[in-house]
Amino acid sequence: MSGIYSEPYYIAVGDKIYALQALDAPEQTSFLLKYSGELRCTITLDENGKWISDKYIDEDELNEIIKWIERLFM
Repeated sequence: MSGIYSEPYYIAVGDKIYALQALDAPEQTSFLLKYSGELRCTITLDENGKWISDKYIDEDELNEIIKWIERLFM
């Protein structure tokens, strides 16, 4: 996937450190979230403007990750 996604940003959420990468596209609406080198989920902005994850992630944790996405990429 090199070249398709940005370089990772390392973010702290609770007691975990995640790697967050944006799809290399002008819209910046799709992100990979990795933990310990493994893909945890993909987070995307749907057509209704709501952030969704393709795998279950705790709502509080997802909200904190979304804050990081908005801070780093918007």
